[in-house]
Amino acid sequence: MGVEIGEQYGGCGGSFTSALLVVEELARVDPAVSVMVDIHNTIVNNCFSAWASEPLKSTWLPRLASDCLGSFCLSEAGSGSDAFALRTRAERRQDGYVLNGEKMWISNSAEAGVFLVMANAAPGDGYRGITCFVVPRDTPGLTVGKKVQHKTPLAARESRTASSHLLVQVSAASIGSMPPSSSHPLSRSLSGSSSS
Repeated sequence: MGVEIGEQYGGCGGSFTSALLVVEELARVDPAVSVMVDIHNTIVNNCFSAWASEPLKSTWLPRLASDCLGSFCLSEAGSGSDAFALRTRAERRQDGYVLNGEKMWISNSAEAGVFLVMANAAPGDGYRGITCFVVPRDTPGLTVGKKVQHKTPLAARESRTASSHLLVQVSAASIGSMPPSSSHPLSRSLSGSSSS
């Protein structure tokens, strides 16, 4: 499960091409497993590897390489995958943030042990306020809905998604922000440095 995760964290230290080859080979046998592995490796693991602080990497990458599946929570009922229109909010509190919102069609959510939740911490800044929050599955206030079985062709029918309801509090150490000059919305995500 850790194709591109560095060997120092228990991963294979492979390339993006290696991850794609794994996904392609799995798809020959089981498209649903292929989708799960694809999301876990090419989105979740890469977000941690590219943008996480060292404490977050040390905590999560060894688990993501061995015993923990990750989920990427962006889509919402009113906005689909349009990140600019998401409505999930992150309200700053003295000891962290309170996330409030609902995500839909979240792959891997039924089995995931950690969620990367996109929420807007500064709605007045539009998309520049979007921040990625690391939310462990056992966080009080996180509710994962029932699996949705899609009516898709052939073997992909087993690829399931679920909704996630959030009214959770996360510590400032579980989020971060890059310097304001960074233009990519996810670049604010996983640096681990708290902003005041």
